[in-house]
Amino acid sequence: MVYIPRFGEDYQRPAAQGSSNDVIDALGLGHYEGSAMPGGVGNFSLAGHRQTRGKVLNDIDLLQNGDHIYVRTKDGYYTYTVYEQKIVQPHEVDVIEPVPGHPGQSPTERIMTLTTCHPRYGDTERYIVHAKFESWQPASAGAPAEIAKVANNNLLKRGKHTMYGWIFRHLPGPLWVRIITAILLILLVVYVLMEFIFPNFAQYGPFNLDVTINH
Repeated sequence: MVYIPRFGEDYQRPAAQGSSNDVIDALGLGHYEGSAMPGGVGNFSLAGHRQTRGKVLNDIDLLQNGDHIYVRTKDGYYTYTVYEQKIVQPHEVDVIEPVPGHPGQSPTERIMTLTTCHPRYGDTERYIVHAKFESWQPASAGAPAEIAKVANNNLLKRGKHTMYGWIFRHLPGPLWVRIITAILLILLVVYVLMEFIFPNFAQYGPFNLDVTINH
């Protein structure tokens, strides 16, 4: 999840692997394959639409030097600080190189880059924002103060403090497998409760077939 307070105190958008249209059309921000991961040495680069599909980077031109961009993973929160904004041509892809603008150079810094179309209602150019890694803190320490309210609300909505949320996050496999497995586990728990913990209640539901047949 990516948080950009400059876009509003409740701004948060998911980030998915890949930067093709089928990814950013549906999920918001897309991670350029081959670019660094959050907090890694190199250039952690994200793409997003400006006017279509949620307008995730519609206000990118509002970002100023010193603004913070936060990235949350399962391990914790990464803080980046904006240091540069510029407009480039679509073919100038070196902005997402490990060292922006210097293809082939080995990186020593941790950079984050946002890319989107420019101008706002066109796509003849690209608007680029670069930010430098500032800090990291573990999830157990909670969210940075600037995004604590929205981040904490989001975690609660995702069911962090519920058994269902814990099970869903820890199940293996792709999303569709986890969804089906979670549903089956829930149905199993309900069956066990109705059959063994609350047997008298089962006669009012579909768990006691004998009652239904006899009547």
